[in-house]
Amino acid sequence: MVIAVIALFVSMSGTTYAVTKLPRNSVGSSQLRPGAVRSSDIKNGAVTARKLAKGLRPGQGVSVQAPGRVPYADRAGSADTLDGRDSSDFLARDRIVDVPRFSLGDGQQRQVYQRGPFTLTATCDLNVTTLSGVIDSADILVSTTQDHSVMDGFALNPDLGPGDPPAERVLISVSPPDGVKDFESSADGTMVAPDGTEIRSAVLYAGVNIHNEPDKCFFGGFFMI
Repeated sequence: MVIAVIALFVSMSGTTYAVTKLPRNSVGSSQLRPGAVRSSDIKNGAVTARKLAKGLRPGQGVSVQAPGRVPYADRAGSADTLDGRDSSDFLARDRIVDVPRFSLGDGQQRQVYQRGPFTLTATCDLNVTTLSGVIDSADILVSTTQDHSVMDGFALNPDLGPGDPPAERVLISVSPPDGVKDFESSADGTMVAPDGTEIRSAVLYAGVNIHNEPDKCFFGGFFMI
């Protein structure tokens, strides 16, 4: 009789009866209304990228960020700055002059770069007899049309002039025994003329008999002006 009365009460009460403890795993996405779960209902740090459904990434309507972490974009600065420094603090691309790799044969020469009074020329001389023996030589030489210019390269010349001999105008050079492979690179190259013309840095290389190509000289690099 008592059981029947309880059953009758439950059947007549309709929605006024509620289960106070839900069975484990009984609530899924189908039981949730749109918008039912708000950000205030989620503990900070409770939802991580690993707990998101497969194929769902942070940024697709979900923001996942560890507490105390500052977004990279905020740390890096705006598009006009890098690490908080203005773009004017960095060397502009138009201040860099590329010298794509090229090769020369015996007795050939080629102008590498010209700026103001300065001209830089690559030369290739093979099987040259010197006091120290027979050598192959790959060189880049600097010339100027202004007296009292200065240069710092393989040769240091604090008073570079138009009539200076080649040995005092060497920017970079390799000179191994004939037929021997050799290669040299250097960032030691600066030229300044009295009129203010500057080549601030020459980052160049020279090689001979390399790349499995004997009897050739190779050159390349870039200038910062």
